[in-house]
Amino acid sequence: MRKIIFALVLVLSFSVSASAELKIGFFEQLNSTPEEFQSSSLSYSIHHMSLLSKGHEGGYKCLFFDDLSTQLMALEAGVIDEVDMPAVSAVYVLNTCGGKYNLTCYEYSTTPMYLSMGFLKSNPNGETLREKFDSAIKSMKADGTLSNLILTYVIEPDLNELKSVTFEKFDGADEIKIAVTGDYPPLDYIRADGTAAGFNTAVLAEIGKRLKMNIKLVNINTASRTSALTSGRADVVFMYLIAEGVDKQRDAPEGILLSEPYYKFFEFMHIGLSREEK
Repeated sequence: MRKIIFALVLVLSFSVSASAELKIGFFEQLNSTPEEFQSSSLSYSIHHMSLLSKGHEGGYKCLFFDDLSTQLMALEAGVIDEVDMPAVSAVYVLNTCGGKYNLTCYEYSTTPMYLSMGFLKSNPNGETLREKFDSAIKSMKADGTLSNLILTYVIEPDLNELKSVTFEKFDGADEIKIAVTGDYPPLDYIRADGTAAGFNTAVLAEIGKRLKMNIKLVNINTASRTSALTSGRADVVFMYLIAEGVDKQRDAPEGILLSEPYYKFFEFMHIGLSREEK
């Protein structure tokens, strides 16, 4: 994956017109305003401010969006100049967009970032459920299952078809509703027909099998993750973006219990419209 990232960085063509500020789209952070997020992001990352200074002397502005499709629509409409996403998602989008987008910058987080599942603290079963999921994730790490799933579905995904993994059914077992967004392909992916597929289904199917629980997937967008928990629409949210060793998490409000992390990374990329699309 790292070789792919740096290969892309070597061939990127950063072409911007002079303007007061560069507008960058981010997914809504559930414990931060765009202004707070913008203020804190410089301490998290080796950002591309040196590139921003070339034609964007006014710096940059963060704008939040509910989901990936809305972000990309805003990019194509000229509302924003770039979209920020984890490098694995950017690589996936760039390889499946038919040349519509290009890489505009590479960003390295000085703070390790990871993905965790979220549970509602006020839910009487929240802590117990979190502990069960933690035990399953830890055992998947210990026996190499999680590493193999990351290799198959994230590092070397089949770009032609991210397959859905079948969930086993257990007679008389509890049904756990898990919210997935589809906004971070191939990590959290939903096909155009509304079917979840790829890494999220592979991880959750394995957890369901180990815990002998029946898993039901619920489709939501990134902005409604916590509301899905508080409304009871979901018992678990597949993905919150967490910064390691930080007191206040930008993406996880108080009252959300976070699982053992299941994916750790440092790299982000920004994508913009290709020259042909401008």
